[in-house]
Amino acid sequence: MAGLDPEERVRFLNLLAELGQNSIVILSTHIVEDVTELCSRVAIIDRGRIRLEDDPQAAVTRMHGRIWRRVVSRDELPRHQERYAVLSTKLLAGRTVVRSGGKVAVRPAGSWANSGTSSVAFS
Repeated sequence: MAGLDPEERVRFLNLLAELGQNSIVILSTHIVEDVTELCSRVAIIDRGRIRLEDDPQAAVTRMHGRIWRRVVSRDELPRHQERYAVLSTKLLAGRTVVRSGGKVAVRPAGSWANSGTSSVAFS
């Protein structure tokens, strides 16, 4: 849905929701909000294999406590990439926001915050 202005995006999402009432619609996206709002079921496919099939909100809830967020300097980023399973990075006001995830008994060492469901991304 790249390139749509906000009004057209809403119109397109409403059209998908309407079509999905009587048909199966295959939606390929990593935008969790779209999935949780539009879909009654979600499948996560990795290298051609279904890794998860569930209700979208249940899938997001499962990720709670498994995705961590930390803001680091650019110089610290390589060390984090060596030590943790880095899911994504983005620049925020000159600093790097690192999202790390995986099954861990305790959260990664240091000053990490639970990323919460709003920053979960299916990728």
